[in-house]
Formats: sequence, C-alpha cells, structure tokens
Amino acid sequence: MKTTNYITNLLELSNKSCKLKSKPQFLQIFITTNCNLKCIMCCNGFENRDKYLAYEVIAEILKDNQQLTAVEWIGGEPLMHPDFEKLLDLAHNLRIKQILVTNGLLLNKRLIKKLIEYNVDLTISIHAPRKQVYEKIQQGADFEKLLKNIKTLTDFKQKKAPELLTVNYVVLKQNYQYLGEMIKFLTKYGVKNIFFESDITNGADSILNDGKIKKILPDILKKIKEKALKNKINVFIDDKFIKPEPVKKLKISKDEFYCLVPWISSCIEVNGDVKNSIFCGVKTGNIFKNSFNKIWNSKKSMQIRKNMSAKKINLSKECGKCADMHVITKMYRALDRFTKVLIRNY
Repeated sequence: MKTTNYITNLLELSNKSCKLKSKPQFLQIFITTNCNLKCIMCCNGFENRDKYLAYEVIAEILKDNQQLTAVEWIGGEPLMHPDFEKLLDLAHNLRIKQILVTNGLLLNKRLIKKLIEYNVDLTISIHAPRKQVYEKIQQGADFEKLLKNIKTLTDFKQKKAPELLTVNYVVLKQNYQYLGEMIKFLTKYGVKNIFFESDITNGADSILNDGKIKKILPDILKKIKEKALKNKINVFIDDKFIKPEPVKKLKISKDEFYCLVPWISSCIEVNGDVKNSIFCGVKTGNIFKNSFNKIWNSKKSMQIRKNMSAKKINLSKECGKCADMHVITKMYRALDRFTKVLIRNY
C-alpha cells in the first residue's frame, strides 16, 4: 500500500495533477495546545491551553490513511495529551513512522523504552546548556530533571540509533553566547544533531532584533559548526541567520520557487482545521465538517495545486510564513520532515 501510493504520488506530482488518486505521505497533527512550560518565545501563547484532539478522531484518520510514511505529533507539549501512548501504539501497529518534538521533561524510563522500541524520530527543545539560563527561558522547567531524562534517553539510544535524536535550540539574546558550550553538552550526552533556530514570533528576545549581535552571529555559527564537525555532530542553521535571497528576486516563472507540500503532505490543527503544512496560511477544510479524505481533494486543495503548478501563488498572502526563507530552506520546508524521515540527516 505504501509503495503503491508513493509511486502514484510521484507520478501525479510530476504530471502536476490537481485531483489526486494518491493520498498524503506525511501528516502533521497538533494533538494538544496544553503545555507544562511557558517559554518566553512561545508562538502558541499561554491562553486556551486545555484543548486536544480526541484519540478516536485521530485514530479514524490514521486507520483511513495507512499509506502514510510518517506522522508528526505536535503541541503544545504532545506528551500532555491524555492518550499519547495509545497514539504511539496505534501508529506503530499501522507501521507509520513517528516524529515527536518535545521539551523532554515528561519522559520517563518506560516511555523512553517505548519511543526507542518504536524507532521514533525525537527532537528535544533545549535552549541553553546552563541551569539558570535554561530555566529562565523555558519557564517552569527543571534542568536536573532534563539532564536525568537526556542521560536515560541517550544511554538507550546509543545501543540502537543515536542519529534519531535532535536538539532544537532557539537562538535568543539570552543564550547566543552559549552556543559553543552547547556543543560540549551534546558531546557529553552523545547527541549527534542540533538545529539552531530563530524565534518564529520575532519577539523582543529575538536575536534578529539586535543589529550588533545579528552582524556577528554568522561568524559565531561558522566557528560552532567547525567545532561540531570535529565532534561528529551535525549542525543545521536557520536560514534567517545567513544572508537570505530577497523574495522580490525570486522568479516563480523560472521554477526558482516550487512547493511540493500540496501533493505530499497535510496538517491538522487542534480545532480540526486542515492546511497543507504547519507553515501554510490557507486552510483547505475542517475535519469536523468533512472527512479528511474529502478535504485532501477539496476544491480549495485542488485550486492550490493548480495555482502552484501555474506559478500563480501569492507569496505574501498564501505563503506568508515562508516568504522570507532562503530558496534552499523553502525546498526543505516544502518537503517538511518527510525529508528527515527519508534521508536521516537532519
């Protein structure tokens, strides 16, 4: 089923089909808005944190889409979902690869064993290698608890797949000076991947709002990457920290911008709204009004594919959250974490 869908999907993509016989290969699901922390740069805010998608709703979608290559659990803090382990078990039994982004504080030995047994691709958000800075940024966190869970996790993962663990580090005014120290932290615990990300909200703490730091940051990151390479650590850097190509210079008619997401991926939010991905600003339907499979080929979904194929996409409106990305990152985010599942290098 997965192979047939994959081949059909690629053929339809190459033919720029608008109504698809194939189903999505990758699915992002915001399973809860709840979180145990209040990070200073949180893009979700601190209100309405009691919402979650019921297990039965998610289960129906997964059972109807067993062709999926991967599903990504998103929050809030996904581990706050009351039936998170049931979701893990379900996706595993359906042979759907799982991706989890978490702050890692709610992990325990039993859950860690299950995550490793199920070969879950895990990203842990750690925004400083020092207790005082970490707890100031990730308010409500416990640095000692984090270290304990990281050690348990990496001890188990070293025996199986250490490359499946990534640390996500949002670079802020409060923590940019600890980037080098973070490499030492990763080396100590045997973590092989780190992503230095910008503050998606571009808030007051964003390093991009400080001209002096922003100017020296590329050189700092270059040295960090060289240091990491010596320790066999993969470093991935947000395109906003390097010189981006202005949107005005992108020539859509020359295929310099082409998004694959509408053909391969979909994203479901806690309220049931469906978009092509977490970065897309246009919704294509709502699962509480129509089935997910109908939404996959809804008039809006097909129109987006048609417009993308014809290069008639309004970058500022329909692709607003992607508009200031570097071309290479546009392609990466077009594939979303589906790329991560396939090539295993991020």
